[in-house]
Amino acid sequence: MHTFLIAAIPLLLLILVTNNNSYSWKSFIPPVAFGLFIGIVYAMVKKFFIFSDFIWTEDTSASLIHLLLTQTVLPIVICLVVFLIFSRDNAVYKAESLGPMLAAFYAVVVPYTVLSSPDKTTVFMNFGKPLLYSGMFILLSLFAALGTAKMAQKKMFIAVPFYIIALAQIPIPAIIESRWYYTMDGFCLTASIVYAAIALGFYLFVNIINMLIKDKD
Repeated sequence: MHTFLIAAIPLLLLILVTNNNSYSWKSFIPPVAFGLFIGIVYAMVKKFFIFSDFIWTEDTSASLIHLLLTQTVLPIVICLVVFLIFSRDNAVYKAESLGPMLAAFYAVVVPYTVLSSPDKTTVFMNFGKPLLYSGMFILLSLFAALGTAKMAQKKMFIAVPFYIIALAQIPIPAIIESRWYYTMDGFCLTASIVYAAIALGFYLFVNIINMLIKDKD
């Protein structure tokens, strides 16, 4: 039952590191290692030091904020801060590394979160949640990388919209997952599938375009 939950994000991680035409897959070993390490520590802290579970009430805003902070904003900030402290590479590489690092992090945290929850047998949690967070980190890292590349070229007027689109991805998982908790409707699963498919398709499309441009050069 939990095969997709456990395998989906690692498979997407493999796609991300093997289809990037700017860097070889070996270049992403450090950020992947960082993501795995932080994910394991994050899960252990929740397991052994946080003994109270969040109580879902009728306050949908509180639930949304809880999901947004604990499963998206805080993990992203922790991963970024730790990686920026230890990495001495250029900004373009750091932006390209964001996707693999977050994929490695969520490959640990999403299965742990689902398997330790009372909803671990639901279809959405086993299929929708890993796809939902996959779509988020793919598009977040892709547009952050596009913005950073344009920033390096001194094209700030193009870079800023890319960064805005990247940041706009952050609340999407929390919005859809919190809706599922209160409605339990099939829309949330469908939205997660479509979101992940669009993210992966756009990622592959951008890399194909970049490869064609490099071949012409």
